[in-house]
Amino acid sequence: MTFVCLSSRTWPTDAATSTELLARALEHAPRVRLEPGRGVLWADARGLDGEAIATSLLSIAAGLEILATTAGVAPTPIAAEVAARSGTAAVTVVAPNGDRDFLAPLDIGVLHPLPPPSLYPLLAGVGIERCA
Repeated sequence: MTFVCLSSRTWPTDAATSTELLARALEHAPRVRLEPGRGVLWADARGLDGEAIATSLLSIAAGLEILATTAGVAPTPIAAEVAARSGTAAVTVVAPNGDRDFLAPLDIGVLHPLPPPSLYPLLAGVGIERCA
């Protein structure tokens, strides 16, 4: 399985641009979903070349002047979103079966949704600070 997540701080707020973004994204992936409130675009790339789809979607976003966009490609949605939000390249690819190793060193604050604030002292109390 492969999921692609694009992350941006400047998603379009007008319906016409959002509609065009989704229509053009559907030319590359069979299922897409835009979550502008969270700043992410999801593409289901199962059975497809996730990295190629991510590159195409980044090109579409740039053409629509959606700036500061990065992509994550991973076997699971959680790892794909974290890769998109925290990766150091335009496209961050998590290896097949590499989700655990990719997430392990990261602070639990990278997860979405975040753990409830009341849980942080409890997690810290038993030494849990990282996704591992």
